[in-house]
Amino acid sequence: VIGCNNDEALFKSLGYNIIAKEIGEPFYKIQERRMQGLKNPPLGYDTPQDLFDKFTALAELAPDIAQLEDLTDIYNTEFTVEGQSIYALKISENVTADEDQPNILLVANHHSRELITPQLALDAAERLVNGYLDGETTLTELVEENQIYIIWTMNPDGLDYTWTTNAFWRKNRRNNGGGAFGIDLNRNYPFGWDFPSGGSTNPFSNTFRGRNPASEAETQTFSKRSQICQVDRLAQFLKRYKTNYGGGTPLPTCIKALFDEIGDTLAEFMSYVLASSTAMGGDIHTAYHDSGTLATLIETGTTFQPPADAMREEVLRVWPGTLYYLTLPIPLSGHVTDRDTGEPVEAFLDVDEITWFFDEERPTNSRTGSYFLWLPEGTWTVSACAEGYRCSSQQVDVTEEGGVIQDFELRPTS
Repeated sequence: VIGCNNDEALFKSLGYNIIAKEIGEPFYKIQERRMQGLKNPPLGYDTPQDLFDKFTALAELAPDIAQLEDLTDIYNTEFTVEGQSIYALKISENVTADEDQPNILLVANHHSRELITPQLALDAAERLVNGYLDGETTLTELVEENQIYIIWTMNPDGLDYTWTTNAFWRKNRRNNGGGAFGIDLNRNYPFGWDFPSGGSTNPFSNTFRGRNPASEAETQTFSKRSQICQVDRLAQFLKRYKTNYGGGTPLPTCIKALFDEIGDTLAEFMSYVLASSTAMGGDIHTAYHDSGTLATLIETGTTFQPPADAMREEVLRVWPGTLYYLTLPIPLSGHVTDRDTGEPVEAFLDVDEITWFFDEERPTNSRTGSYFLWLPEGTWTVSACAEGYRCSSQQVDVTEEGGVIQDFELRPTS
């Protein structure tokens, strides 16, 4: 077994006795040594300003389907420590409207030194916009039938610092006091924050989780965006394909099998290897826990900043897997409405045959009453419940092909 310090505590908490261990050099130390003395990243990457300009240009090229959104402003969250906003490019056929369609989120660069990930986000955005303009069938259907949001950096302060001062910087730029800076944003999300496999409590550590969950403007903005729009799919570009949850945190067996099946196919498209997430407190963990989102990590390359030629080869390698992920049919979806008025109802969905372990929630979209459930093939008893209404249950046959629709009408209790 190869693991990190957190994994030892996890195995012990599960009742395993570690008889012998060898301590090797952590990968980040090897990377650090390789990059020692590098103030700036390699040539051939887009700078933070380049990225902003290129995403802005896509919105200007196709204003009917692409729109740059300041998420910090839209959701009225705090600016980052250095006064920056989190931006997303929204791509949808009727881009100025919030339509009753699936919401898909691609996010990159929680860890600022992983410079290949904004390039992946940019490549996906360019392919979607240009594919629609060129009339490419699959990409046109994607844009017509979904609302796709692409966040090219979740860590703008850290990204700037990576370009100006320290090419190996990972965290944001929070001043922790005592000469320590930065919080690992992908250990700062609420679910799993304080698990044994969560982030470090040491402010100097590269994986410092922060003193409180969701303490940072970046994670607060991301959470607000996910909660309000009910994201059904989230792919985070990092650096191997990883499934939810991490660090030995259990999922129901049938859900884990479904995620692994999807992961195997996606990894095959990219010639990657399927693995489980190794930590908790990340965006994909909270997204599944709070909303039932199909949330995954796509780790790319074998180094954080490969030479430009290798980076471009990796970008080409990843796209087929990204496209597969974007076009996956939701196994089961529908709407929950008031039987008498037809108005959408804020409800929660449950499946009688499945027991979750951490009070996971599967809510409807508060504006539209829409829901989604990532379920494997089979017959399931699905219930919709809401305050002030009688619960409604239906037996639903989820097929291998997916795309099953089941609506619920709830009867008011008075």
